[in-house]
Amino acid sequence: MATASSTDELGPRQVICNSAFYCLWLTLLLLRLAAFFVLTLYKSFGMTFINDDHFHAVVGSTASLVNSLGRPVCGYMVDCFTFKTTLISLCLVTSALLLSFDLTLLMGKPAFFIWVCLQFGCAGGLFAVFPTGTARMFGKRHFSANYALVFSAT
Repeated sequence: MATASSTDELGPRQVICNSAFYCLWLTLLLLRLAAFFVLTLYKSFGMTFINDDHFHAVVGSTASLVNSLGRPVCGYMVDCFTFKTTLISLCLVTSALLLSFDLTLLMGKPAFFIWVCLQFGCAGGLFAVFPTGTARMFGKRHFSANYALVFSAT
C-alpha cells in the first residue's frame, strides 16, 4: 500500500478512485464483522457451555478494559513498525482467534476468558490502526473526509 508524500495529498474524489482505498475499506469491513460477532455474541455462545452469569459479566467488563488497551498498544505498534506490518498482524490474530473460538468449548472458562479479551483488544486496535493508515496512505490534508469514507465500512 502506497503512502502519500507531502505533495501527494489525495482528496475524497481521488481516494474513491484509488484501489488502495477499496482494500482498506474491505479490510476494515471484514475485521469489524469479526469484532461485531464476538462483541455481541460472546455471552450467548459462552452460556451454551458455561452456565455462570457472574463469570460472563466479569468477562465482559474485563474485555472492555482490554478493548481500551488495544488502542494504545496497536498505536505503538504502528509507530514502531509499518502500518502494513501492524495491519497484517492484526488480521492474523483476529482470524486465528475467531477461527479457533470453538476450541474454548473444550478448554473451559480460562480459555474463553482469554479468547474474548484478546478479540476485544483487537477490535479496539482497529481504531488506532485505520486512522493512521488512512493518513499515511492518502495524506493529512483531507484526513477527516477520507477517514469518513474508510469508516463507512462499519
